[in-house]
Amino acid sequence: MRRASDGGGGESHDALGVWYKTPEALENWLRTAEPGDEFTYAHASMLRPEPIVAAVAALVKEGEVQPAQRMNGCGKHYIIQRTSGERRTAPVRPARRTVAALPAEEQRVYLILGNAARAGRVCPSNSALVRLAGLTTRQQAAHLIEKLAMRRGLIAVETVMTAAGPGRIVTMVRSGRRTADPRGVSVPQPAASGAQG
Repeated sequence: MRRASDGGGGESHDALGVWYKTPEALENWLRTAEPGDEFTYAHASMLRPEPIVAAVAALVKEGEVQPAQRMNGCGKHYIIQRTSGERRTAPVRPARRTVAALPAEEQRVYLILGNAARAGRVCPSNSALVRLAGLTTRQQAAHLIEKLAMRRGLIAVETVMTAAGPGRIVTMVRSGRRTADPRGVSVPQPAASGAQG
């Protein structure tokens, strides 16, 4: 018999009625969920890169849950259904590898992103990552960020448009810290020629 659950508590809400469950609420549900049971982990028109989204993606990839969506008012309920009958006792960790086990260049990029998030700075550009992490090309930097997000589950990336072009906000999945929104940062203007001083 299918049982629906919202995992109890552990939500982050905004003024538009968008909410996301926490990875802890997901862990609580997984401990007792049986095949066919459902868990609603978000309500939004489109998913943002929240820690719960990365945790769900990891479980889907492992075949433990199946994702679904249902329209609800002006948004969607994002739902997962338990597929595996095994009871999980270990906590959900979207990142299956520790940072120390990553290849050196991935470690360097991860630590640079983590430092930026901890300090509340804007995410470094691909060019800046080339310089800071000792990489060879901007494409390599972009590939490593995609790998840390999609294959490792260590970060979530949101692309945003700024006056200077595309930018990104990176969320560190384990801590929930985010880099600053580049749309709120002013771009330094060159000094006017003929300025007096």
